[in-house]
Amino acid sequence: MSCQTSQEQRESLLRLQATLHEELAQERSLQLDAKRLLQEKEVCKLLQKQVSHAGVHGTALECCRPASKRLTVAVAAALGPKASSLLVDSHALALKCIEYLKTARLGSCEFLPIETLRQKQLRGGGEDTEEEEGGTLLPPPPADALPPGCRWAVDCVSFEDRFRHVYQFLLSDCLIVPSLAVARELRFGRAHASVEKYRLVTLDGEKLQRGGVIAFDLGGLTGRLAARWEAQQQDRLLERVEKVREQLQALEHAEVGVRGDAGGNEGRERERRRKRRGEGTKKGETDGEKARKEKLHVSEGNRKGGEERAERTETSGEQGTEKMMKQREDNGI
Repeated sequence: MSCQTSQEQRESLLRLQATLHEELAQERSLQLDAKRLLQEKEVCKLLQKQVSHAGVHGTALECCRPASKRLTVAVAAALGPKASSLLVDSHALALKCIEYLKTARLGSCEFLPIETLRQKQLRGGGEDTEEEEGGTLLPPPPADALPPGCRWAVDCVSFEDRFRHVYQFLLSDCLIVPSLAVARELRFGRAHASVEKYRLVTLDGEKLQRGGVIAFDLGGLTGRLAARWEAQQQDRLLERVEKVREQLQALEHAEVGVRGDAGGNEGRERERRRKRRGEGTKKGETDGEKARKEKLHVSEGNRKGGEERAERTETSGEQGTEKMMKQREDNGI
């Protein structure tokens, strides 16, 4: 019983060890991919700064988006290694970028010159092997030649119109199909000979090449590319959130300024009304004081006039009395 328990513990620990090793390997892979992605971004920024800001656009992965979330893995598998290629305006600019990378010892990089690919598409054709991904320019397949749920890979991504020639170069030879069973039916079924030139990619990231080779690497490059898209989508959402936050702050500042101006105008208007009331009060006080002074002046005049009349009356009475006494004296009374 003890031996059995010991054996079970050993097997359990071995399974745990294997799981931890697998998780550690995935973590290291993610770290390497993050480092690689950072290097790609830094290289792109350097080329934009040192060679041409307007002519270097970013990687094929950065310049497009899956048409829907369910297509993310399939489109990542369809792009394959070319997802890390840099989009530039022309062949001459690509050569300048390569020369700068060589001089600065910044490693290697693949370039997709937009004008060259446009000219190539106008001429028609392309060089490709049975196993290579992309590079063969093919028209959209006939709609009636495809089972339900199958789509031309170019229609499964969104991008700026100026990059159309790039993504037609990368994806025009690819069909996105629902499952591996549908892919096998398209590849080996006689009824679908019209799509034999196309490589097939399932929604789960399985790839069926024109030569019949089947590949699947969801935990490898395809999975990392899909994860990058999701991270980019999150970054874009965060950028939008930040922009909206800044706009709200600017709006709030503007509203505060308007309220401040309105409050200042209201305060100035109150001050003007207060001053007008003060001036009116002063004027009223001045007019009242003037009226009181005039009234006092009139009263004083009346008083003086009365005193003068009384004085004249008294003087007149005294004079009359003196006159009467003199007449009496003259009459010998």
